[in-house]
Amino acid sequence: MTDNNSPLSSQLKKVPITILTGFLGAGKTTLLNYILNQNHGKRIVVVQNEFGEAIGLETAMIVGDDGSKVQEWLEFPNGCICCTVKDDMVKSLEMLVDRKDKFDYLIIETTGMADPGPLAQSLWLDDALESSLYLDGIITLVDAKHFEKQLNERKSGHVNEAQRQVAFADLIVLNKCDLVNEQELESLEKRVLEVNSLCPRIKTTFSNVPLESILNINAFSIDKATHLDASLAVPHKHVHKSHKSEDDIHTVAFEVPTPTTPEHLNQWLAHWVWERADECTIFRMKGFAAIQGDTHKHIIQGVYDNFEVKRTHIQWGEEEQRTCKFVLIGKKLNKKALQGSFCS
Repeated sequence: MTDNNSPLSSQLKKVPITILTGFLGAGKTTLLNYILNQNHGKRIVVVQNEFGEAIGLETAMIVGDDGSKVQEWLEFPNGCICCTVKDDMVKSLEMLVDRKDKFDYLIIETTGMADPGPLAQSLWLDDALESSLYLDGIITLVDAKHFEKQLNERKSGHVNEAQRQVAFADLIVLNKCDLVNEQELESLEKRVLEVNSLCPRIKTTFSNVPLESILNINAFSIDKATHLDASLAVPHKHVHKSHKSEDDIHTVAFEVPTPTTPEHLNQWLAHWVWERADECTIFRMKGFAAIQGDTHKHIIQGVYDNFEVKRTHIQWGEEEQRTCKFVLIGKKLNKKALQGSFCS
């Protein structure tokens, strides 16, 4: 994983990546057109899965040195690039940033029905890999008029794709807010919080979002630890009983008022994440742990089957109770079983 507290010389070698997801009609094309055409002073590469179909661009072809990486490529007057990447995603993106062109940022747009999880998992790279890339965050753009209906659609035995996109989000942009009234918007926000109770939200119209609000959010950095600690202390009571279904994605949060050991913590994580105990599926995980004999807080993060526990620079206060706190987003999560197994 990339730690944005690393030395500046190391960070200068790395290019942040944002995954932009959302259903068709959410406003992704409008947002990307702004990024590709406005004079915002940033050199951004936009990678599209369905190149040119929505934006209507003429493309050129380039081939990597080994002949295996083929990209459709177009440079805009503002210095931004629009392209597609074929073959291995991570290797292709690393090849892209290693070109003589120096880019500030990469944005990957997923298709409307795409699950952002596998892509996020592949981009959530460990420091030891010394990649030139790091995942900055996952942005989910939603149509405020129709998204609550999409969240409530159900197919037996299948996870709702709208719920999945919300589950993986580090930031949700509620677009087209001019098409709903205050009550409808409040209902949508509560429904979103049922799925992902920690995710911040931006309300807008016509995809009018300042770039600084969606880029460089550092969703996986240790610097987010203090904010996460405060969020975990707040109980979330937004569940609508009428919406409850075993196939629904939801958030579970709990706190254990004692420190743990690294061995016990890793065994517990492996039991629920890898072994999928009680048939649960965990999509995202965030948390804190107090480790016996260590004065520093440890942050816990996970995407799908990948998780890590990392020692932070934040120390426990002398009067602060040393606890372990967890927020899990997934399907068939049993809070009593999760908490009970950690305490056993």
